Amino acid sequence: MMSGISNRSMGFMLIPCLLVCAGCSNEPTDRLPTYPVTGVVSLDGKPLAKANVTLMYSELNRSSFGQTNEAGEFKLATYEDADGALAGQASISVSKWEAAELDKGPIAGEPGYDPAKAYKPQKPHKSLLPEKYSDFQKSGLIAKIEASKTNPPLKIELSSR
Repeated sequence: MMSGISNRSMGFMLIPCLLVCAGCSNEPTDRLPTYPVTGVVSLDGKPLAKANVTLMYSELNRSSFGQTNEAGEFKLATYEDADGALAGQASISVSKWEAAELDKGPIAGEPGYDPAKAYKPQKPHKSLLPEKYSDFQKSGLIAKIEASKTNPPLKIELSSR
């Protein structure tokens, strides 16, 4: 015989434990499902390296993004690295910026450091693509992502004209 705890009491003790454990998931509840999406970006027929690709889902008020490798290939991510894209119709923007110049002057504490120059505005970055491609509404680029584990690769062809 059990030591003073009935089956009925055990059941009542188990309910709070189950309720607590139900809230223990590491997955945020506002995440929408993602689906694998890859693609390639070319400019005037040549692969475009180090370009940022962003899909904006206006109906969902969310986006997915990726960066191209040396061959112009990318994998989209929504919540974490290469986890995929959301299902639905999305406008696409592609951007690539000139590398930022690093300030080679002395830093605080080094001889020659001038605090008056420390917060001098940097030269604005220059886009290496026509401006229209960095604007979702002007790019003319649209994708339809299916709720499928086998979406065909996106082929994004840009022109420097």
